[in-house]
Amino acid sequence: MRNVQAVIFDMDGLILDTERVYSEGWQKGAVVKNIQLPEGFVESAAGRSVDDNINALKTAGFDHELISQIRKEREAYFYEQLDQDEIPVKPYFFDLIHFLRQEGVKTGLATSSYQGRVQRMFDHYKFHDLFDVVVAGDQVNRVKPDAEIYLQVLSQLQTEKDKTLVLEDSVVGGRAASRGGIPFILVPDKSASSAPPIPNPFPNLLAVMESLGAVLEWLKES
Repeated sequence: MRNVQAVIFDMDGLILDTERVYSEGWQKGAVVKNIQLPEGFVESAAGRSVDDNINALKTAGFDHELISQIRKEREAYFYEQLDQDEIPVKPYFFDLIHFLRQEGVKTGLATSSYQGRVQRMFDHYKFHDLFDVVVAGDQVNRVKPDAEIYLQVLSQLQTEKDKTLVLEDSVVGGRAASRGGIPFILVPDKSASSAPPIPNPFPNLLAVMESLGAVLEWLKES
């Protein structure tokens, strides 16, 4: 296989098909509260942190109490979908991560989701033994597109940047890897209703691939 000592994964939109459910949850919250979300908010929420989405709503004139109520509805919808097994694991994820583990490649997770959600997802999908290092959005001072979360995972994995690969589904996450100087591959989330164009040039971007299965085949090459 390729000379890769560690692979760092994003979670939402890359490992789990959550972005669709997040979008539906925002829309449900808006319907319940009988309000209209700012134009483009739902589409741009994908890949952003909790705080960034809250700040976007505040900028649009929503007060703290209304934002909390909308988010409460969104969270209830999300966990309802999770409990009903309506949030699938993306194709080829288990094939890819088991291959990496068998090959002795270190694995990390860098997600903008907070620790409580990550714990629920790990419990539900039995992910606990699949990652050497996990860093959540509430464990860093600056979330993606800042590089801090990837640099923190990298430090804990104790691997060099040029021997590490980041896998991301969003341009926001790609910017975090790029700014950290870590090679990365984008696997765009096909369930996202819209996405910003991929920058060109995009420093440290190795490739854009259709699926985690394509990433697996690429890694197997020598």
